[in-house]
Amino acid sequence: MNHSPPRTLLTARDAARALSVSRSTLERMVAAGKLPPPVRISDRRIGFRVADIEAFGAPATPRSHRGGRV
Repeated sequence: MNHSPPRTLLTARDAARALSVSRSTLERMVAAGKLPPPVRISDRRIGFRVADIEAFGAPATPRSHRGGRV
């Protein structure tokens, strides 16, 4: 059996999907202080803590999204 470590960070896309919002809405929520800021992973990558997204009331695993891009 192959057990992977629990996921602690979500991409902006996955965080937006988990919250059922667009990425631009996710950015506005961070700017308004409704969500904690993402963690800088590298110069060009950020991640949202799973615990922060769950605390907002979203499941840790993003829901599938039908249709357009998020």
